[in-house]
Amino acid sequence: MQLLTLNLLGGFIALLIGGILYYRNKEQKAFLIIVALGLLDIVITTIRLIL
Repeated sequence: MQLLTLNLLGGFIALLIGGILYYRNKEQKAFLIIVALGLLDIVITTIRLIL
C-alpha cells in the first residue's frame, strides 16, 4: 500500500514537472512525453489501488 501511494505521488510530480516545463517551452514536444508518462502512471496506480 505504501509503495502504491509513493508511486501515485511520483506520477503527480512527473505530471506537474512535465506540465511546467511544457508551459515554459512549447516548442519542445519531449515534455509532453513526461506529462503522458505521469498521467499513465497515475491511472495505472489508481486502478491497482481500487483492485
